[in-house]
Amino acid sequence: MLMSSNFAIYMVGYLVVTAGIVYALHALGLGQQWIIATSLIMVGVGIVAALTRSKKGDVADAKVDNINH
Repeated sequence: MLMSSNFAIYMVGYLVVTAGIVYALHALGLGQQWIIATSLIMVGVGIVAALTRSKKGDVADAKVDNINH
């Protein structure tokens, strides 16, 4: 359960940042294909980063559970 909540919180924040960057690129008049490419790359990086950050917490929790039992 912890992993999914950490993952969700991280992804929501990352999507807000991505949306802001997409809006800025649109306001600057950048072409639609570049905006789409940038947003896809950012979402992919965000998913990888969220997974690696949320898995670190799971490993620490598992170690604590093993020590307590």
